[in-house]
Amino acid sequence: MGLLLPLLVARLGPSLACVQVALLAFVLYWASVVDVLVRRIPDLAIMAALAIWVAGLVISWPLGRPLGWELPRAVVGSFGIVVPALLASLFVSRASGRPGLGGGDLKLFLVVGLYFGLHWGAAVVVTSCLLGLLQEMLRVVWERSRVSGASGHGSGRSPWEPGTFPLCPAVSCATVIVALVGGAEVLS
Repeated sequence: MGLLLPLLVARLGPSLACVQVALLAFVLYWASVVDVLVRRIPDLAIMAALAIWVAGLVISWPLGRPLGWELPRAVVGSFGIVVPALLASLFVSRASGRPGLGGGDLKLFLVVGLYFGLHWGAAVVVTSCLLGLLQEMLRVVWERSRVSGASGHGSGRSPWEPGTFPLCPAVSCATVIVALVGGAEVLS
């Protein structure tokens, strides 16, 4: 995380948008740790991310950034991401009989839409899903190697409850990746 700010400044330039993304990344990092430990995304993290976005909006308005463009972009981005994610989650949940996305994950996607809009927000969601799949595959490989190599030491059980999956770390990493790949265009 220590290299994050210099990387973002190099890619986004020293701007309010850079500061917002860096602060968002730190909030998401904290929420990721909590999500891994207790399988909940703290509401305080969502509120902090929203406060950072609103503060950026308020600060940028007198500097010439028109609210007439930012607010519709944010609303379309948020709901354009959350509604399909919710519908897909409900479909998968009903088809598989397993839980889909949690409420905290949906709130995270809502926040991502505020910051990134529909186009780049969708890129964050897709990247999050790919990173989440990679994360889950690595977890399964780790569990299997631990169980086969346990030779009677420890239970070999995962600390994760069956059917739970901490998605926030993937969203956190995807947010930074998309900001670095998209550059200044991401938040404009």
